Amino acid sequence: MPRLSVVAHELGGTGPLLLLLHANGFHGRVFLPMVPTLSQHFCCVALDLPGHGDAPAPDGPFTEEELVAAVVDFADARGLRGAYCLGHSLGGCMGLMLQLARPGAMFLYEPVVFPTRGYVRRYAAARAAGEAQRESALARMARKRQASAGGGGWGVKALYPSVAAAKASLGSKPPFSAFAPQALHAYLACGGLRPVTAQGPEAAGAGPSPVARPGAGPGTIPGPTPAPALTLACSPEAEARVYEALDPPPWRPWERVAGGGAAGAGAGPLPPPQQPPAPSAAAAASAAPASAPGPAGACCSRCCPGAGSGAGAGACGRAAAGGEATVVAAGGEGGPGPTAGGGPGPGQGGSGRGVACRVCVAAGATNAGVHGRLAAMAEELATVIPGAVFMRFPSLHHLGPMEDPEGVARAAAAFLLGRQGGQGQERQGGAGAGRGTGAGAGDGPQSRL
Repeated sequence: MPRLSVVAHELGGTGPLLLLLHANGFHGRVFLPMVPTLSQHFCCVALDLPGHGDAPAPDGPFTEEELVAAVVDFADARGLRGAYCLGHSLGGCMGLMLQLARPGAMFLYEPVVFPTRGYVRRYAAARAAGEAQRESALARMARKRQASAGGGGWGVKALYPSVAAAKASLGSKPPFSAFAPQALHAYLACGGLRPVTAQGPEAAGAGPSPVARPGAGPGTIPGPTPAPALTLACSPEAEARVYEALDPPPWRPWERVAGGGAAGAGAGPLPPPQQPPAPSAAAAASAAPASAPGPAGACCSRCCPGAGSGAGAGACGRAAAGGEATVVAAGGEGGPGPTAGGGPGPGQGGSGRGVACRVCVAAGATNAGVHGRLAAMAEELATVIPGAVFMRFPSLHHLGPMEDPEGVARAAAAFLLGRQGGQGQERQGGAGAGRGTGAGAGDGPQSRL
């Protein structure tokens, strides 16, 4: 199978490059509602991960290592020795793996990783005993949506005559009903939908195909060509294969992250605040050409297929503000990372290794849903990574970056710029777990090893 690749979208802004990595089933431009906040400090570049948005779908199953390699290839092509990154779920996993290879400053919202080796052992034991499903439950759910549609995967429920129809249908049910309106628009109108091809929509009752129908003899007066129906750009099969690639979720010795990861002392510090480096000649080999930057946080005409020109079209602007986050310092020896004036300067970093590494692990409220364990795993992960900060969004859930894009963007920018102190409760984690270090320190969530 050919090497996996990503597609980059330049979303605007000035300053050091900030890599935006999305969750499974989404696409890079879902971050558009965050850009008005983030672009004040960073040049925002969002990736469509393999099989999502405009990125080509792999021909068959793939591994977590192959997914990570696609992101690392992009970083190499752009000459990124370190990276600022905001990653969500799958994107958080990719960001954390990138941190091992290219140490930088990371804001990771519920990354899909096992925090300790103990999780790996328990998972293996449960699977050997028949207590764990042989197939990923999330992959099975994704394929069930496809199979139940019928017609070779083209089902009435998966087809929409317009973006507005998709928004009305999906926005009326969880989890999309909890999305901020701008986030739902960005997801669907700016890369989450694509026109269906000629294969199969009619068989599923989707109406006439936009392709000329055979049998229209001479003299037939052709009617208007109907607009093509729209379906989700990330197919259920592509989504399922990502779940399988991350089943079980990856584990690495995350305590190495703050020390420079696998790259060690030779990785070098993050660059000081400046314009990002120009792409190298190898960029075309690892990532498709980036979409042209537009006004920060606004939809350009290219990323709103079928949105029309009425009210709401292109409305990927600022979302309504939500609740504040609770900040918990949860690590031991991490470096100071970015300063209050912007990104880190040369030579800054922890443990004297010359690598400026900062990691914030964020999570929504714990719950019993299908993603319920990720919030608890995120909290534990922050105790494993030296110097990491844990941030809780008690009013949000696993899809929090879409529920309150502006609130999450503000928190991420504050952390990456070294300004998170004073937003909430802080205490020392790791070896000092449970010992408060600031006002109200005992009231925050308890870290676990």
